Amino acid sequence: MPPEARGIPRDHVRLLVARPDGVTHTSFTHLADHLHSGDLVVVNDSATLAAAVDGHRDDGAPVTVHFSGPLDGDDDYPVWVVELRPGPRALGPVTDADTGETITLPGDGRVVLLGSHPAATPPAPGSGPRTSRPAPAR
Repeated sequence: MPPEARGIPRDHVRLLVARPDGVTHTSFTHLADHLHSGDLVVVNDSATLAAAVDGHRDDGAPVTVHFSGPLDGDDDYPVWVVELRPGPRALGPVTDADTGETITLPGDGRVVLLGSHPAATPPAPGSGPRTSRPAPAR
């Protein structure tokens, strides 16, 4: 969601400044305070998919599924990259999701976790972003 839609001026969005001696969290209005001659500024203007859906884990715990996008492959039955967060205002990912876990979504929707992303990494609890495939309707 754009900052304006959240009541935040565009130049007041969060800014992460990374330097060899550490990381600083600030706002974009303070960008000039952190720039030095020769610094490299990286701007990410990639499109985002505004797709976060509240659901429930197998144990009934609330979770928000953030859909990143489909992996290349089967267009008829795509595998999506998702991140699970423990609720709509969570600051970080769910760290104990397991391969095979089913997330129940509104309207009888379901997401089945297939493994960690990237696909070459062996699935492990606590790996953060997961790949999933929408489950067929019951």
